[in-house]
Amino acid sequence: MVGSKRRRWEQIAQIVTSVLIPFLLFNYVGFGALDLALVQAQPSYVLVAFAIMPVAFFPRVFRWGAITNQGEPSASLWDLYQLTLVGVSLNLLLPASLGDIAKSCYGYKHSGPKEEMLSSTLVDKFIALFSIFLLGSAAALSYELRIYAGLSALLCVVFAGLSFAPDLLPWSLAGWSVTYVMFYLVWLALPVDVRFL
Repeated sequence: MVGSKRRRWEQIAQIVTSVLIPFLLFNYVGFGALDLALVQAQPSYVLVAFAIMPVAFFPRVFRWGAITNQGEPSASLWDLYQLTLVGVSLNLLLPASLGDIAKSCYGYKHSGPKEEMLSSTLVDKFIALFSIFLLGSAAALSYELRIYAGLSALLCVVFAGLSFAPDLLPWSLAGWSVTYVMFYLVWLALPVDVRFL
């Protein structure tokens, strides 16, 4: 009885979400600009982009698969590919690339514990950020932007530490810092004088 009631609520939530997302998109998208962009688009470029897009996800899928299936294979590449498409789709709606985190919620149903899927998604995100900051350092150096190159290199080291050597990081200091920042932001949100912090 409880299982059928829960399943019914899950189905209602899926229907509401399926209706709510297009409704929000229709309300917030400027259709005049969309119509103009579609009319001006060159079909050959659009077709090439759509042909390349599914293939471009394979490196991400292989990287995530290498992280997820370290011990014993718990998820097939096909399942991970489908979950990556879910994450990319959710990234269109959620801010700050949260679709990649949300895909782990769908992923644990296919391949095991929630913690394993979430941690593998976070490590995958850290490796992606490490790669971006590594490329950013090289690009900034090539344009002689030393401040940006240094900042990017510093962030590259941080994400390299998070990805490849998590035991070397001072997690208690990091936890205290995050707690302090959250506390400070909450006090900023409230009408309270926070100059003493």
